[in-house]
Amino acid sequence: MTSTDHGPGVEWLAQRARMTPDALLHDGTALMRALESAGRDAIGLASRLMSEDPTTRRRAEAEARVVRQHFAASGGPTPEERFRARLDEALAKRAGTTRP
Repeated sequence: MTSTDHGPGVEWLAQRARMTPDALLHDGTALMRALESAGRDAIGLASRLMSEDPTTRRRAEAEARVVRQHFAASGGPTPEERFRARLDEALAKRAGTTRP
């Protein structure tokens, strides 16, 4: 897997961890720390999105919008498209054919 094969989620985690995507994926400890941190942040954001305080909710909604825009702006294939391409590749290899 080359660095251009990484999806926006891996790129985002690597950016948060201040590492390259390849380095992050090859360092299990760093990857787990990045995932745990992202999980904690996501839970905190979800909690703030459900807050009874309108100011807290508004700030959380703005934060969530930024995260959504980051992933929407990636311009790359969707996770489903990437999965489908990998599945097609694996099936082609198993069948003894290759696809361009």
